[in-house]
Amino acid sequence: MYGADRQSSFLINSAQYGLVRVEAHRQEKSGSVDQKFPFFFQSMLGTPEKHLVIVFDGEGYKKEAYTWLTNKVESVEDKVFKVFRTLDLFLKWITSAERD
Repeated sequence: MYGADRQSSFLINSAQYGLVRVEAHRQEKSGSVDQKFPFFFQSMLGTPEKHLVIVFDGEGYKKEAYTWLTNKVESVEDKVFKVFRTLDLFLKWITSAERD
């Protein structure tokens, strides 16, 4: 986005998925993280990795914003885009893939 290289929280080299780009955010209290959802979504679409993940932890985002984001990722056809509402759910997903 904005023509700059994309920075994210980290990349995971998964035996099952290859490179997985992960954007992670924790927000315990109400704040502005949900205002950044459109940026997270749009900027990750421009990355070369096929597997994209956004992980949230805490309850500081608006539920309506989370619903908006999950609806947007469902419309993506050329990438595998997942959103996890907790770190634990993400860890279960990524570790189960590595065991298979």
